[in-house]
Amino acid sequence: MKTTKILCIVLVACTLMSCQTRRNNIELTDFTRELISLYVNHPDNHSFAKNRNKKITIVSFTDTSHYCLSIFFDSNDNVFYTEDFVGQTSYLGFLVRVFGDYNSVFYSVKDKVKTQRRCERILINDSPNVWRICFHRDTSFCRMRTRKEIGNEDISAIEDLVKRHFRAFDTLHPMHENEIFSWDMVDTPAEFLFGDDSLTHFIISNFELKRRAIYPQHGIATIIDILVDKDGKATVTGIRKSSNDVEFDNEALRVAEAVSQHEFIPATHRGHRVNNSLSISFFWQWALLPN
Repeated sequence: MKTTKILCIVLVACTLMSCQTRRNNIELTDFTRELISLYVNHPDNHSFAKNRNKKITIVSFTDTSHYCLSIFFDSNDNVFYTEDFVGQTSYLGFLVRVFGDYNSVFYSVKDKVKTQRRCERILINDSPNVWRICFHRDTSFCRMRTRKEIGNEDISAIEDLVKRHFRAFDTLHPMHENEIFSWDMVDTPAEFLFGDDSLTHFIISNFELKRRAIYPQHGIATIIDILVDKDGKATVTGIRKSSNDVEFDNEALRVAEAVSQHEFIPATHRGHRVNNSLSISFFWQWALLPN
């Protein structure tokens, strides 16, 4: 028993050490420091700031088209994000932990972690206010991908900050002309022209497979993806989740194709119409009508 306790203590210590490095091995840029100040003092975050244990997490990542940074208060509730630990620093009384890229436009690394390991977890609240700020590779501001989990519609304060440090981009960037946005990435998702109630009624009325109920306790049986373009034209793009019943899936596809023949109200984001990916869910309960 004593040996087991010692082993557990050693394992915990190793886990903690894997996420630690020297303090202040990260040098934040002026932009990032001002962003942290804006984030901490923003009215949306007052309730978060009061209850946090003086930790802020920054996650930086780069893809072929963007530089992005996510910022949020770090607490001790639930697993949210796992990423490579780069280092930490202190700012405005907060311990700022940085994860992601060693080379970033948002900070510089003075001393690299000798052995970069993966942390077990980064912990934050169930409903965090994550801010995600993105730039194109030419460092012009990407308004379309910059968002706040709370108060997502208003990013004007972030835009004002960006204008002081980077190239602002006020019009729709060419790369977004044909980009497909998921429903949770846009200000206003695409919508069936006659409303959700009419869509549900249309599906129920047109679903012809009414003779069996397989695992009704599972709720959703089949999920079909559709693409609604900037003109409101819908196209079925495939099955996201199968019911594992070929006949039911085929009927769901047939009805989804019928739905796509109707007009949709296009999605809008940052004042522009955009292509939007939506899903239609088919419940087994809809198949429980009498023959």
